[in-house]
Amino acid sequence: MSSVFFMACSDSGRDADENAQSLEQPTIINPDGGPSTPEPRFGRYTVAAPGVTDFTKFHTDSGFHPLGEWVSERAGREYLVSIRSSDGNGSTPDSYGRVNILADQDVTFRAGYVWVSLADAPATHGLSATDITDMKQLDFNFPISHLWLGPRGAKYVFAPGNYEVRYGMYDGFRFQVAADDNKVVQPWSYATRRVAKIVAPKRELPTLGCGKTHESRPLYQPRYRVTGKYSGQETSRDLTVRDESAIEVGAGSMYPGATYDIAIEGILGTRPLPLSNPGEGPLTLRLGRLDVEDVAIQKPDGTALMLRGRFFVYPMQKDSAGREFPSSTNIVCDDGALTHSGVDLVRGRYKVDVKYQYGGPEDKVLTYIVDVE
Repeated sequence: MSSVFFMACSDSGRDADENAQSLEQPTIINPDGGPSTPEPRFGRYTVAAPGVTDFTKFHTDSGFHPLGEWVSERAGREYLVSIRSSDGNGSTPDSYGRVNILADQDVTFRAGYVWVSLADAPATHGLSATDITDMKQLDFNFPISHLWLGPRGAKYVFAPGNYEVRYGMYDGFRFQVAADDNKVVQPWSYATRRVAKIVAPKRELPTLGCGKTHESRPLYQPRYRVTGKYSGQETSRDLTVRDESAIEVGAGSMYPGATYDIAIEGILGTRPLPLSNPGEGPLTLRLGRLDVEDVAIQKPDGTALMLRGRFFVYPMQKDSAGREFPSSTNIVCDDGALTHSGVDLVRGRYKVDVKYQYGGPEDKVLTYIVDVE
């Protein structure tokens, strides 16, 4: 019994013929005096892995076979081994290798057992139990269809080789599998990825989209639009992040030079989303919050009246001498945002105008300079 694994690809036609001719084969004598023909000889092979699931099989011309089952094939040829693996969650990625069949010998093709783990993974765009990732075996340039990951990831048997997993916008990672590997890979690892972490603020008041009323949409999670750019391509995703929660957005090593911008729904403008260097962990963009209550008016009789108004936000800037002044452009909705609500903002200093009406049709204005943290 021998265990043999071949990764190198050969000229299948020429090498197969040479291998076949090099074998000592008995001949069949033609009783009619015609040319003799060699009697075909056979060998057997199977597929083994250190961790075997009931859902993994390998494929030959005769169909699918469970791991460990011996299959007889004609000797002196190189065969493509196809492994279809599943941990029972519905995903069945295929991976491939090559094996040479030797006459009258048993050959074991040894695969690896891999846990693509989401255990302890941070919230990452495109990488969760509800997302399906794209996977490719680089040695053959074969797509492996989609890889479905459960809440803690998934465990599969893969042929030895080099693999690439892509998810999110321009994110992903690569890993290697060797014969008899029993390993864990973390698709969210920072070793080769450039990563940004977006942290949402604590929100004291409801968030309203532009033009929405409190009655029609009293509670609303603002969306962050992240736009990725790579090699002349551009794609965007809307991300919703709960109060004081975080989500990470990354760029895999297969996307060198990929960049991201972020825009907050209802807030004018975009800004670059900073990405870390590989191996350094994420760079954090921690957003701030501006919550604006209704205007409190004291009536002549001493009672309080709460008035609904609108607020407008202007970023503070500095001139060449370091003097501070507000931008002339309101960044919160064209017609302002309703009071008794709030907006997520990039941390910084802002001028806030609150407009309301009381005792006549003219707007009254309250002006504040605030530091958004």
